[in-house]
Amino acid sequence: MTARRTTAIAAAAALAFACWWWWPTDARRIRAQLHEMAGALSAEGDRSDLARLAGLAAVGGQLAPDVVVEVREREARGRDAVLSAARAFLVSAPGRIVLDEVEVQVSGDTAVADVVATLVHQDGREAGTELTIDLARGDRSWMVRRVKELAPLQRPDRGP
Repeated sequence: MTARRTTAIAAAAALAFACWWWWPTDARRIRAQLHEMAGALSAEGDRSDLARLAGLAAVGGQLAPDVVVEVREREARGRDAVLSAARAFLVSAPGRIVLDEVEVQVSGDTAVADVVATLVHQDGREAGTELTIDLARGDRSWMVRRVKELAPLQRPDRGP
């Protein structure tokens, strides 16, 4: 092989890898959407009330009308009830929500995401939980249909 041909093959392989790596699959879109929702639900001290409300509105647009959330043996049914619970959460538990270990399985127009969500309080304490999130393909994005807590996680405090 000539050097020119080897270079062309290497460039084509690099381009194919780059396209595969950055091509937005449904699983990648869902992961990104869940991270955006976690950011919108974060109630860090430096965010204004208006920014928090805007975040809730953005999250509301990604919830199915009949969404069900089951967390800590409590259940909220319907978009309005879930958003009311989220609003109360923002006030009572300020901090940053971090998603780890986001595993997404897509099957046609439905998907399931298994997630470890951690609330990092402003003083450094953490509270984690394991969630499963059911989604359905919507017109513009994936719609959250159900969120169910599998198990609260016990993590050591990282506080001062």
